[in-house]
Amino acid sequence: MDGLTAVSLFAGIGGFDEALRRAGVRVAASVEIDEGCRGTLRRHFPETRLFDDVTEVTGDQLRAAGFVPRRGILAGGWPCQDLSVAGRRAGLGGARSGLFWQIVRLADDLRPRWLLLENVPGLLSAVCPCPGDGSCTDAGRSVRCGRWQKRNGARVFIPHVQHTPQGGLCPGGCMERHGGAMGAVVGALERLGYGLCWRVLDAQFFGVPQRRDRVFFAG
Repeated sequence: MDGLTAVSLFAGIGGFDEALRRAGVRVAASVEIDEGCRGTLRRHFPETRLFDDVTEVTGDQLRAAGFVPRRGILAGGWPCQDLSVAGRRAGLGGARSGLFWQIVRLADDLRPRWLLLENVPGLLSAVCPCPGDGSCTDAGRSVRCGRWQKRNGARVFIPHVQHTPQGGLCPGGCMERHGGAMGAVVGALERLGYGLCWRVLDAQFFGVPQRRDRVFFAG
């Protein structure tokens, strides 16, 4: 398809942005809150509209920047600190990794044709932010954990507060019930109508002298 456009969320210094540009995709907008990274993005992607706060940017702003959802790719590697095995494992209920729900919010608003996402392999074993009362189950299917609310006229997803893990599994049994944090991710995007595939890829097999495993999603 010609004329592909993209939005890069949690852009960092532009890893996805550069890959998309090399593939002939026009990155219409990037969202990054770190000022040092924003300086790098300004220097290397001067044609891209830059936003700073993923919790405040709207679908209308991204469309106005030139993103065309029907020919669009919504890309992003959301923060991994609450999912990494080196962290506190707060899962998607954590303040940082919980920013995943901003991807859900924008995907729901924009309905881009494709999704391109990534995170650490710790996502595959992290608990979900469900409260342990069974409210996150839906006949055994992967589901969203939380609720939608209206705030200032916009629909915002409010995840449940994370409960204390026991032995790596939450008391509510979210791992067995719907695949923990990974199940919540897949379920939330499936509810929006996306088919997904994912795979763990290691940078050392792609020309980089470093072992760096990441889970990549294509939707």
